[in-house]
Amino acid sequence: MRPEADPADLPDRVLQLAAQHADNVNTHREYTRVRGLRLRYLQAGSGQRPAVILLHGIGVTADYWRPNLTALAAAGFSAYALDLPGFGESDPADRLSTPEHVADLLAEWVSELGIAPAGVIGHSMGGAFGLAFAARHHPLAGHLMAVSPFGVGRYYPLRPRLFTQLILPATIMGLFGWSDWAFRRVLAANFYDPQELSAELFALAKKKHGGRRLAGRWQAIAGLGRDLGLSWQRTRFVRWASENLPRRLAIVWGNQDQVLPVEHAYELKGAIGAAELYIFDRAGHALTLEYAAEFNELAVSFFRQGDG
Repeated sequence: MRPEADPADLPDRVLQLAAQHADNVNTHREYTRVRGLRLRYLQAGSGQRPAVILLHGIGVTADYWRPNLTALAAAGFSAYALDLPGFGESDPADRLSTPEHVADLLAEWVSELGIAPAGVIGHSMGGAFGLAFAARHHPLAGHLMAVSPFGVGRYYPLRPRLFTQLILPATIMGLFGWSDWAFRRVLAANFYDPQELSAELFALAKKKHGGRRLAGRWQAIAGLGRDLGLSWQRTRFVRWASENLPRRLAIVWGNQDQVLPVEHAYELKGAIGAAELYIFDRAGHALTLEYAAEFNELAVSFFRQGDG
């Protein structure tokens, strides 16, 4: 079992090498069909190291992984970021996006691309799907990084900011369509320092969302709510994952996460004692963007240690 680690203590030479070459890494947009669904994904790198797949959260798309894709590719990995069903340019599924259903779809996607066993980075909703995929499909999954995953804590504390900056504006958009004001509040709630929400990031968000794909998000919300909405369901999910994860697990969290509290990280660590725990200081829910350089360094180091 590894002790809790501070990302600032990790060696930075890997990231420095990645940063030097990141601008020269091409990211390709690709499409494939799985279960009759046209799925879009981004791919970067063609190195000799194992493939790594990246699974986004409920409010974003594969495009938000671009800063992380290039770093992984520059470090020698083949990196794949998928638009989950109903998000971005991927077709919506014909059923609820439960962890079990998405895990099975991911297994077919990884097999179709011939990249198994693939390492997994899953954030928020994608973290729940990543846990389910790794636990349900052992031969296809490599090591797993669960970044602020949904569905692993018994209780969700009521916080005023969570309602005013996330639940209320998200509901407004769900009922009435796109709103600059509402979506800016949703994004800002994911950052420890909302000033990190640049105009470029907001423009990308508006371009990629623009009120589209609401059905896909509601499918995911309903699917996660059905299977992980109650405390006993989340406890059962974590117990099942702990008994079936065949490889290394890293738990990554921001200590100022206003969406999913950092206490959930310690609950998950308590249930899976062999997991590695990394807590980012002064970081919110979107730490993969807010602290992209530090997160990339951690990810490259984690998956390099798992080579072979």
